[in-house]
Order: sequence, then C-alpha cells, then structure tokens
Amino acid sequence: MDYFFNPLPLPDFLNKLKDKRLGNTDFYVFIENEIELLKASRAEGTISNYHKLINTMKKWKPTLSFNEITLEYIQRYHNYELECGNILSTIYKKHANFKFLIGLAVDKEKITKNPYDKFEIKKSIKAQNNDVLTEEEIKTLQRTYEEGKYTAGKQEILREFLFSCYTSLQQKKRGEEKQGNIL
Repeated sequence: MDYFFNPLPLPDFLNKLKDKRLGNTDFYVFIENEIELLKASRAEGTISNYHKLINTMKKWKPTLSFNEITLEYIQRYHNYELECGNILSTIYKKHANFKFLIGLAVDKEKITKNPYDKFEIKKSIKAQNNDVLTEEEIKTLQRTYEEGKYTAGKQEILREFLFSCYTSLQQKKRGEEKQGNIL
C-alpha cells in the first residue's frame, strides 16, 4: 500500500517483489535466513538439527506466519509429534530448538513474546527404551546358555551377548587385532 499513490518504477518493483525479507510474515523464510547467519557461530550438527526441525514442521504446516506462533500452536505441534510416534526426549529436544529459533524472531521484533514462556520443556526424562531386557529375561537367556540348547554358532553368539549384558563391554571379534581394547 505504500506505493499505491506513488507507484514504483518497474525495476524497483521487481526487486522488492523478489526480496524475501521485505515485509515477509513467513516464519520459515525468516528463520532460514537467520540459520544462515548462525553458521558462523554454531556447530554443523546444531545447524543440521535446525534445518531438520524446520523441514519437519513444513511437512506438518507448509507456511507459518509469525502471528500463528502461539502457545496453542506449540501444544498442537507437541501433539502432532506424539502422534508421529516420537519419544518424549526427541520431542523436547525439538521444542528446545524451536524455542531458540522463536527467540531469534523475538530479538528481531518479529514476535512480541515467546510463547514458550508458558510451555515447560522437560530436560530430564526417564529412559524410554522399550528394547532393554529385564533381569528375568537375562536370567532366561543365561539358563538357555547353560543348558546348551543351541548349535555351536548360536551358542557362541548367545555367550557373547550375555558377556555384553553383564559387563557392558563388547567382545573382540575373531581375527581382530588388539587396538587398545580391554579384551
């Protein structure tokens, strides 16, 4: 509307039209530019995590205006992540990254207040490994080994597995040379 009564010359109009940052209300465009600036001060893995987060969010919501970033939006995103089957520690890591990125928008006055001020990001989560053996399951495997129920090859694998369970160490593979290993 600034140029309604004073139209721009065509070349100036095209330049402003192509400028992604000019008057842009899309969070993704803004944050991708900010991530480029962060490359100088952040680790490569951190930058990669930010990009993965933005790409995941784009799949769920292809465009995101600044005024849509509310506590309700964050709660809906949280529920979406749960529905996708992500474990809580992964989801909260994404929340921590998203909170940081929103903080950049707050610093640049694109958003007035960070909605994460009212959303708790839990730091310590109980282990959620569903693939961890119980003590009873290990005892069953130990009995199976002692009874010699398997053929030589499978029996050897079970022995090595039990060794790893009891010691938290991995046995050296046959033919491997010692490379400073305990074993």
